[in-house]
Amino acid sequence: MPQFRLEAHKAVKKDLKKITLRAAQEIVNKIFPKIAHSPFVGNPLIGPLKSYFKFVFHFEGVSYRIIYQIYSEQKIVFIIAVGPREKFYEKLIRRIG
Repeated sequence: MPQFRLEAHKAVKKDLKKITLRAAQEIVNKIFPKIAHSPFVGNPLIGPLKSYFKFVFHFEGVSYRIIYQIYSEQKIVFIIAVGPREKFYEKLIRRIG
């Protein structure tokens, strides 16, 4: 049973459609539950992104990033973006404004 409830930015669904089906399944079925159970498993970002966490994993030779925020009092993990490393942070900056 997850300790935190997962919520996601509306664009995360599009993010998952842009990667391979197998990678998306890995994220939804294994990585998201891992983050929900123990959100501090990710690394805190620094600088202007210091309120966000990053979970990095490799699947079939590709390095993926998941960026999220933790709302401890509400027990919510809010997924902001999912995708491969290439141009990921540029997309993230555009998304969070």
